[in-house]
Amino acid sequence: MLKLKKKSDCCGCGACFQICPANCINMKTDEEGFKYPVIDTDSCTRCGICVKVCPVINKGKKTQPVKILAAKNHSKETVNTSSSGGVFSVLAEHITASGNFVFGAGFNENWEVIHYGTSDPAEISSFRTSKYVQSDTAQSFLKIRSLLDAGKTVLFSGTPCQVRGLKLFLTKDYENLLTVDFICHGVPSPGIWKKYLQAILNKNSVSSIKGIGKINFRDKSLGWRKFSLKISSYENKTILSESLKENSFLIGFLKDLYLRPSCHSCPSKGLSSGSDITIADFWGVQSILPDFNDDKGISLVILNTDKMENILKDSCHIADVDKKVLKKNYALHNSVRMNFNRKKFFQELGTGAELEPLILKYSKHSYLDRFLRKLSIILSRIFN
Repeated sequence: MLKLKKKSDCCGCGACFQICPANCINMKTDEEGFKYPVIDTDSCTRCGICVKVCPVINKGKKTQPVKILAAKNHSKETVNTSSSGGVFSVLAEHITASGNFVFGAGFNENWEVIHYGTSDPAEISSFRTSKYVQSDTAQSFLKIRSLLDAGKTVLFSGTPCQVRGLKLFLTKDYENLLTVDFICHGVPSPGIWKKYLQAILNKNSVSSIKGIGKINFRDKSLGWRKFSLKISSYENKTILSESLKENSFLIGFLKDLYLRPSCHSCPSKGLSSGSDITIADFWGVQSILPDFNDDKGISLVILNTDKMENILKDSCHIADVDKKVLKKNYALHNSVRMNFNRKKFFQELGTGAELEPLILKYSKHSYLDRFLRKLSIILSRIFN
């Protein structure tokens, strides 16, 4: 039976909840807005299956990539509506074209981030762009297993810990499963996102969350490197449009103020999730491949297996890249340091303090914190 000694022992993938044969595990939201498994000990049979599927307990082995590519979708429209180079869309369109299924993170009717699946090519756009909120995997692992057993091909896209959780949940390898993860900075609290969104609605006199028509965490109106959080109404009127240096939610995310505790000791770093492909923004492409860069978005693609390279060749501009570029991606091998002010932030928020001023107040790093962060980045580049 799972026993969480501390919050960082759970990454919230939901594998234990979905696999429990006694249905005695439920995912409950804590005071920080994150979900954790709660076990009904009276119903628990002590079978131990939940322990076997936990990615924190059963860490994968770190691996070396098969190949590294720079990639950009042939479709300019797709690139403009994607976080980076539109690589995920190429893979998803290939899968759904033959009636198979894609699972990814999208918004529900309340603008919460959840995992779900589709075989409809028209719905792929819902999975595009980063969602800077931890997604709820809900029953998605169960649905994926059912589809795989029925002979369907499934493409699953998620965080490294979610991919690892799915792989452990399935208990065996499926040739018809394709997995995509990304170089993950960490996942912010769904509870903070909910509070932030309500604050924005109140500030802009929007009476209901139903008045929102679209949310994009990676709007490229100001360019790929200066992306913005943009919220629009159903009438396509802008409710909010702020760059990553202006927007309080993005500032708090990038300052690691309300990431899940497990993100500060991530169990799935170093390409250890078992994914077939790892995708990231190719930051620094302007100096490495200047002719490839147009400030609209370039993907760094790490091929961990050879399952999907040919799909990319047919629909993307691609270029081989030296593995040295991975040294610039600190988060590939390292967990981010916990913000020194994290505990104070949540304590003060619990007293009813206004969210946005609180984020800005506690997003300021001390000199010592800035020094330690820079030192950890330098050491990472030396040893990785």
